Amino acid sequence: MIKQFFTKLAQIPNDLLLHFFYGTILSFPLVALFNLWGIAFVLLIAYGKEIIDFIIKDSSGNEYNLKRSIPDVIFTIVPAVLFYLIKLL
Repeated sequence: MIKQFFTKLAQIPNDLLLHFFYGTILSFPLVALFNLWGIAFVLLIAYGKEIIDFIIKDSSGNEYNLKRSIPDVIFTIVPAVLFYLIKLL
């Protein structure tokens, strides 16, 4: 069971892991200072980043792909929600 868990973790794309990492860095101070509003700020930043991606397009020359941006936003927001839930405890 543990081996399956780590196998699934290894399959997560690096782009999503980077979104989670930077979401964590953004979330900690924002949720610590602004509570629930911190989650809203992180959400605005995540959507803003995706809007910039839409305007500038992909650096590889690909068209903007909405299917790829939804998991990006989710992986950016998850740390904020987790920090908020931990703060409630």
